[in-house]
Amino acid sequence: MHKLIGLGKGLVLKPFKQQLDGPHSIPIHIPYPSNLPTLILRNNRLSGTTPIQIAKLPYIKLIDLSGNSIGHIPTDFLNVNLSHNSLLGPMPRPLVYLHSLDLSYNALEGPIPPDVWCKFPESSFLPNSKLVKYPSCSYQTKEKHQIYLKIFLSHALLLVFVGFLLFCKLKSNKANFDQPLAAKHADIFKIRNFDGKIAYKDIIEATEDFDIRYCIGTGGSINEAKILSEIRHQNIVKLFGYCLHKCFMFLIYDYIERGSLFCILRDENEAMELDWIKRVNVVKGIAHALSYIHHDCMPPILHRDVSTNNILLDSKLKARLSDFGIARVLDPDSSNQTQIAGTYELAYTMIVNEKCDVYSFGVIVMETISGSHPGEFISSITRRSVAENIILQDFLDKRLPSPSDLRVAMDIVRVVSIALACLNPNLKSRPWIREVSQEFLVNNPPKLSCPLHNISMSELMNW
Repeated sequence: MHKLIGLGKGLVLKPFKQQLDGPHSIPIHIPYPSNLPTLILRNNRLSGTTPIQIAKLPYIKLIDLSGNSIGHIPTDFLNVNLSHNSLLGPMPRPLVYLHSLDLSYNALEGPIPPDVWCKFPESSFLPNSKLVKYPSCSYQTKEKHQIYLKIFLSHALLLVFVGFLLFCKLKSNKANFDQPLAAKHADIFKIRNFDGKIAYKDIIEATEDFDIRYCIGTGGSINEAKILSEIRHQNIVKLFGYCLHKCFMFLIYDYIERGSLFCILRDENEAMELDWIKRVNVVKGIAHALSYIHHDCMPPILHRDVSTNNILLDSKLKARLSDFGIARVLDPDSSNQTQIAGTYELAYTMIVNEKCDVYSFGVIVMETISGSHPGEFISSITRRSVAENIILQDFLDKRLPSPSDLRVAMDIVRVVSIALACLNPNLKSRPWIREVSQEFLVNNPPKLSCPLHNISMSELMNW
């Protein structure tokens, strides 16, 4: 017996009761609705592979098969949870195109593909003891190219884009061009008025025929070009222009030297360079960027995929919000429910409004302050008894010395208390991001009544 739970325009399929008699394969006799976006079959005795009937559903985004005996990793979805299963052997490479992944508590072995290791938190692979992990993700930040670029591949109504870095390769090939390179780049930045054939040739050479090493995002559609062409903010990556060539579309971005916040936090040397003052400034910059797209753009823009992977840092470690591939322009007259895309909260609640980005902002703050993804902390902080036992000092990134400057300590208390408010499970209780941005503009953080090692998370939840 199963039941279909209606949630707005989509459906979530759950077993009628947990622990189905088994073991047996994922049920195929159920008439799965064509608009099914989420399939949750966790904590049952399921085994085998994902039926083709499910993989071919046009709107399926999330499959949760945790707590079963599945021995195969499905790559046809955007969000996959296969923790506590029976996965054996090496990992397939296409996993980098997933939005979220959990393979913890299995028996996988061999090397983790570097692009997969850098995209997902380490907790997604623990405690698979035979997996070979990479010490850092710094390789993604070392490529010295002078432009970010994304490529869209058209598939019916959905365009899949891939982003690439430019400029350095063009610079190295300077002798091959008759015209001065500086003048040529000026034309490329005005790509809509440039010769498409020449631009396409330059892009092929600069990206080594679209090598996967230059990919900075997947998913999305032409939405990103239209949205970003109107955005002007110091904390948002600048779009110079775009170029159409047959079935491809190229987006040309400003070059952001240091790469993603995700990879910097996972590199020992770069994480230590990102001291407490710089981390607080990163948090403030993202708050200002989100406030701009939520409250200063008309119509408002919802990002829907705010994460440390989509926050890029320049040479001065100033934060820039990027990757608007699945952004949504909000229509005040439309419903707040839509098809699933982006963060896990959207996948489970299917409610789309600005407060979803606010929740993601809270996750980013906690990850920036602690140095790692705060998934376990977030799941436990809702219990008051747990929050009372977590001391702020113990939550801070241990790679940095404890803040000795009183002003810095007060700033940390302020950003963490704001983050906890943003992580409130109740949408209506979360602050608007404009309120957060304005709070950061006030150069007067709360005064500390006691040192950090005496402040608990429960106190900050009531700050």
